Amino acid sequence: MIRFILASLALAQLAAAATIPAASVAQADVAAAISSASNGDTVTIPAGTATWTSGIAFSKSLIIKGAGRGVTNINYGWTTGTRKFFQWTTQPTGDHKILDISFGYVNGTSDTYGYIELLGSSQSVHIERCDFTDLPGSNITCYGTVSGVIADCTFTLAANSRAVMFFNGNNTSYGDPAWNVAVDWGGPTAMYVEDCAMNRAIGQSIYGAHDGWMGARSVLRYNTYYNCNVASHGTESGNRYRSTRSMEIYNNTITLPNSAPTVFHFRGGTGVVYDNTVTGTATSVIALSNYRSFGNFQPWGTADGTLAWDVNDTTDGAGTPGGAGDGVFESGTANPTDTLSLADTSGITITTSGTTATASASVFTAAHVGKAIFWVPELNGATLYSTRTITGYISGTSVTIDSSTTRATPWKFIIGDPLKITDTTKSWMNDQWIGYTARQTVGFTATSGASRSATVTGAGWETDQWKNWEITKTSGNAKGTILSNTSDTLTLATNNAAITFAASDAFVLSRASLITDNDATSLTLANQGTFVANYTFLNGAVYEIRKVTKVLDGVGRGASNLPTGSPLNHQNLSQGDEPLYHWGNTYNGSPLTTASTTDSTVVLNRDYYDATDKPGYTPYTYPHPLRGVEASVRNPGRKAKGGRVLTR
Repeated sequence: MIRFILASLALAQLAAAATIPAASVAQADVAAAISSASNGDTVTIPAGTATWTSGIAFSKSLIIKGAGRGVTNINYGWTTGTRKFFQWTTQPTGDHKILDISFGYVNGTSDTYGYIELLGSSQSVHIERCDFTDLPGSNITCYGTVSGVIADCTFTLAANSRAVMFFNGNNTSYGDPAWNVAVDWGGPTAMYVEDCAMNRAIGQSIYGAHDGWMGARSVLRYNTYYNCNVASHGTESGNRYRSTRSMEIYNNTITLPNSAPTVFHFRGGTGVVYDNTVTGTATSVIALSNYRSFGNFQPWGTADGTLAWDVNDTTDGAGTPGGAGDGVFESGTANPTDTLSLADTSGITITTSGTTATASASVFTAAHVGKAIFWVPELNGATLYSTRTITGYISGTSVTIDSSTTRATPWKFIIGDPLKITDTTKSWMNDQWIGYTARQTVGFTATSGASRSATVTGAGWETDQWKNWEITKTSGNAKGTILSNTSDTLTLATNNAAITFAASDAFVLSRASLITDNDATSLTLANQGTFVANYTFLNGAVYEIRKVTKVLDGVGRGASNLPTGSPLNHQNLSQGDEPLYHWGNTYNGSPLTTASTTDSTVVLNRDYYDATDKPGYTPYTYPHPLRGVEASVRNPGRKAKGGRVLTR
């Protein structure tokens, strides 16, 4: 009886569905048809070409169907307002289809995140037989918890544009819910991209056809990629947002006419990568990185061995500084020679023109060749690529630098060895500290304070000297980041939970990076590149060496507790493990047997497995069941791993 009632309801709903024809391709006519449609209806768009100067926002379950790719043509041409063809807040039930339309670009301001923007909670999104041509920015963006399939679409990608962006781990909650559950491997709760072609012009540099974070869940299969790769973001540069949760990448063909730094880049989360064919030149095919190992990404901070949401090594012995169990394996005071601090250059400023740097007083020596100049605003993280290397000595007031730079306004500066700690009192073994973290610390005691503010009377700091340094209140281990400072007062950023300071409260300012090399008396730190300004350890800088075992949401990490606090509290999230596996991939005709990582917090046979099938893994039905009769599979008889022909 129940089955009969359900079937009757389904038939009634089907009978009630109507077809609403748009009068033309013009935005006003399509908007009118969508406005008049009800949930379950089909809106048809006839043949024709139109340039839209505004988009359509709606929240219904519909089928939107054109007359065919290259037949129904909608072009982008506006600069203000919501720059999206369709901003679709999907519903928990019903169809959500876009079929048989070509989308192009005429003029206007690009939309960074989605000409088709999918929001809401539909598990039945279906976009098929559509073309996307020369749209600057992201062509399709998935938000909320949407899932479904994008199939048999062609993306002709403009410079620095992406075919599909994934933010579908519940972006309104920062992706936390996706990280609170295990991955649904081979299941329907991801967004699938299959049988699509992603093409970028050979004259353009390599750029990701896909990217995502906020707990994103994606499956990329049976696609072709030309001059583009696959990227992801971790729990770092997206501010409070969490890393990509999972990517399943298989049976794709990637051709790289230009050299690529990576082909599949995981900056967090987990995945399976198998049976892909890569041709061309890449520095690494499968690259695994945890960016918080080398810099302060607010509000999560640097993985410096002191944060509760990371797993930190506390196996230091009784003979280490501070005794056993405090996580400090070594400490000391830097004592490099031929460096200049702000005190050393007090009253002296520097300007640059081309490859010449000129000081307002005699300060340079020949010993400064090979060292770096740090300008004060850049020194504290205000600008990326903050250093210039001294390449030649001209006089006490003039040197040559490695890159043409014009700074007509005189700035304060320091000179030092970038990303290097020198301590001649040590006699370390070579490579003893590779994979550990060097953390510079400066301790103070507040004379007064308030919420997110600490004052040290008479400190005499330079303006913004401590900008982007991390701060730890000694009592309670509360964490934050310095937003700005005056000569005696620190102001904390607002993206961490508020810390209140009062007179006599002790606190520590710190910054840290991963150690990549060492000899008997010096440590070399990871290059912080485009994300965090590089810095130097001057004479007298106090440092400690710690070790991070696992980074929050890093490669191979699994489900965690939900974070508390808004802004975020510093807390232990009790995160589990969910390793990444790759197998069966080829690179220029040869088997790919290893993934690449330069990050010691990404550990082989713990966080990832080389050339190993994932135990118990089975891919989802191909073609995706939502495609139904719409499926236009290009290569019948495709096989999944193990030679099993997938059910259609």
